[in-house]
Amino acid sequence: MFVNIKAYNADDQLIYEVNPYDYTAGTLKGLNYNYQPGIPAPSPLGLNEVYVDKLVYEEHPSSTLTEESEQTFHFALATDRYKDNRIPPKGFRIDDAGARLAQPRWDGADDPDYFTVDEYAGGYDDVARNIPSGAAYVEISLYYQTTSREYLEFLRDEINGNTNNMTLPEIAYIIQSDPFFSQLKAWGNTIWSLWTHNMNVDGAKPFLMSQTKIVVSGAPTPTPAPCVTAGTPQNLSAAGGRRRVTLTWDVASPAPTGGYNIYYDQAGKLQYIDGVSADTLSYRDNKLQQRLQYCYRVTAWNDCNANGSYDSGIDTESGASGIACATTK
Repeated sequence: MFVNIKAYNADDQLIYEVNPYDYTAGTLKGLNYNYQPGIPAPSPLGLNEVYVDKLVYEEHPSSTLTEESEQTFHFALATDRYKDNRIPPKGFRIDDAGARLAQPRWDGADDPDYFTVDEYAGGYDDVARNIPSGAAYVEISLYYQTTSREYLEFLRDEINGNTNNMTLPEIAYIIQSDPFFSQLKAWGNTIWSLWTHNMNVDGAKPFLMSQTKIVVSGAPTPTPAPCVTAGTPQNLSAAGGRRRVTLTWDVASPAPTGGYNIYYDQAGKLQYIDGVSADTLSYRDNKLQQRLQYCYRVTAWNDCNANGSYDSGIDTESGASGIACATTK
């Protein structure tokens, strides 16, 4: 699991980020790892980006057998743990953890005080971070990643017997030399291809477990731009067809951000029929009575609350266009 923190200013611009994830590379930015060819390595951390290892909750086994003192993916050959800051479950008994080899570990040493008494009892991690000045609000997200790029690279290279990245003596790689096991060699590239193809689909990409937004007290708030009224649609025309009337009009000026509303004109009284998007300048009214005259007017509206639908009393609506009438066939 890892925590991602984003701070935004009053104009909704991202000004600071903790543990940014690079979806092109399939991993966190800022990790210290010797990435092998296959897909691009993660982009370097930007000016206002930081990697915070304590907000990445994981276990790093280590092994004296493979001489990997800080991290090994040879779980069966692991002899110790270098890092283990996984959040304990509620009621975790730290006094008994040493006998189970379950104490938190940091920098290769047991750290029973890594979590407080209350954190062990409640099953949480209370962490404080300083946010740069100028932030109007902060978005905090907790992600779970099912399989990491680093582990998949390890599997690929170990199965392939990549001599540039071997972690065991060459004699250990029997897949490369034994006639029977050599049939498995192709699986190194196969599992890597499967992962790279699916690393950003749901279930494989980091899963958002929880998220919250905190407004910074006293932060400046942006002044919303006034929502002006769109111009009145011009040159409305109507053409009658078999049980239908087709309407066309010229774009309003200024053009609307929301769309156009179509009305029946019944002796000066408007009855709403339907609406169309702002880039649509025609409408067909179907299933009408034959040989009857229908009259119409059209208005334009601006999407003041940016929700994509017309809200009377919130969004602004222009005056009605001139009337256009047509008789059905």
